[in-house]
Amino acid sequence: MKHFVIILGTRPEAIKLLPLYLELRKRDCVKATLILTGQHRELVDDVFRTFGCSPDISLNVMQPNQTLAGLTARVMTGLDGVLPEDTDLVIVQGDTASAFVGSLLAFYRGISSAHVEAGLRSGDLLAPFPEEFNRRAVSITSRWHFAPTDAAAENLAAEGIHDGVHVVGNTSIDAALTIAAQNQPPSEMLSAAVPELEYAHGKIILVTAHRRENFGEGIRSIIAAVRQIATERPDLLVVWPVHPNPNVRDIVMESLAEIPNIRLLEPLSYHDLLYVMQRSFIALSDSGGIQEEAPSFSCPVLVLRDTTERPEAIKAGCNVMVGTNSLKIVDTFNRIANNREIYRLMIEAKNPFGDGTASQKIAEILLAESIQQHV
Repeated sequence: MKHFVIILGTRPEAIKLLPLYLELRKRDCVKATLILTGQHRELVDDVFRTFGCSPDISLNVMQPNQTLAGLTARVMTGLDGVLPEDTDLVIVQGDTASAFVGSLLAFYRGISSAHVEAGLRSGDLLAPFPEEFNRRAVSITSRWHFAPTDAAAENLAAEGIHDGVHVVGNTSIDAALTIAAQNQPPSEMLSAAVPELEYAHGKIILVTAHRRENFGEGIRSIIAAVRQIATERPDLLVVWPVHPNPNVRDIVMESLAEIPNIRLLEPLSYHDLLYVMQRSFIALSDSGGIQEEAPSFSCPVLVLRDTTERPEAIKAGCNVMVGTNSLKIVDTFNRIANNREIYRLMIEAKNPFGDGTASQKIAEILLAESIQQHV
């Protein structure tokens, strides 16, 4: 029996890897072990509850005001102490410290690794930082590269990576469609904080912002744009789950708490976030996950970044990249909100990131090829 070990540390990784973990657990010919590094522990637990599972091995590497160097070192030391000796394959996702270190440790141990969501590139090593470096580094050591789109596979080919590349879609769509299909009501916390959700369908603006490169002037400019939109459009309700990082939380709470049609919330559970997204007129976000998931729910995204490793959604017409310039954010929002034809084309655009079957495809490929190649 093959032993596959999945390593994750952040909420996005949990969202995108738990569907694969559960898919592998259905197979009799493989043992699946899930290691949680605890990189973002307070934001991950609710995802495990949503999917009805828990990690097999847990670390606790998170520390207040941690540096990237300190985090990377703690993840490496922690994983080195718990990675099972009989591991046949290490599976990582995306571009986090946990993914980078997990793939590097597998390389040190002489263990094959697989990269879920491979081939994303912004073209700028410093944006997003340090994620662009992390995902490029993971590609160097990986044996399997599960690209979400043809464009991602082409990025890998441009870097000389051809073997082991499979275009499968993005597992984030698997997760979003699975949870949304359960039709569960919102939590009591969300219902109490935003009772309008019950009847304000199509009047909600979802806002999220947390990227490191947007700290400082970027987040201030985003706040200015949200303030102007909310002030000019009192008929719309802004719902902003505020990231706990003090570089974001403190300034958002200080700047927007008194505006009546802005609801500043604690971070939402994954289910609650999807519930809001399904009812939102538009989203303003720098989140990669929202760029991927929102098109599945006919929710256009204004991407609050100057570069994106998900240009497929821009090209498809689902999303528009606006950066953090407040004037551009407001002008683009008004152009979409005031033109029914532009909005119709955006919500009818097909999501380029898949149909919800990526995890099944990955499991089938890994099992077939690893057994055939005696990994």
